[in-house]
Amino acid sequence: ESRDVLAVVEGNFGEKQYAFYKLRTVDGVAVEVYEKTEKSPVMKQRLELKEVKDGVLDVQKSPTRLVLTDFDGDGDTELLVPVFDMQLKPLLYIFKYNGSSESFDQVSP
Repeated sequence: ESRDVLAVVEGNFGEKQYAFYKLRTVDGVAVEVYEKTEKSPVMKQRLELKEVKDGVLDVQKSPTRLVLTDFDGDGDTELLVPVFDMQLKPLLYIFKYNGSSESFDQVSP
């Protein structure tokens, strides 16, 4: 599978550290989630996005392709993934960490 790494961001969720890779593939845009371990990273989840165009988000006057932040002010960090749909309408995917399943759930759009 042909793919290009567009962005990488790392963060702690619960007791674990994760690395997120935003990728451009032949099918569009995806995010792979890796748990960082002592030996080597282990892929835990692939977040498939329906959109085919990469997007950026301005954070403190700097464009970025992936963001970890407390977007909704609830005290928990979310993963923000900006993209464009086929009509070039900007969309913001938001994923929240689910501690019981140790996975990231899509909450928007």
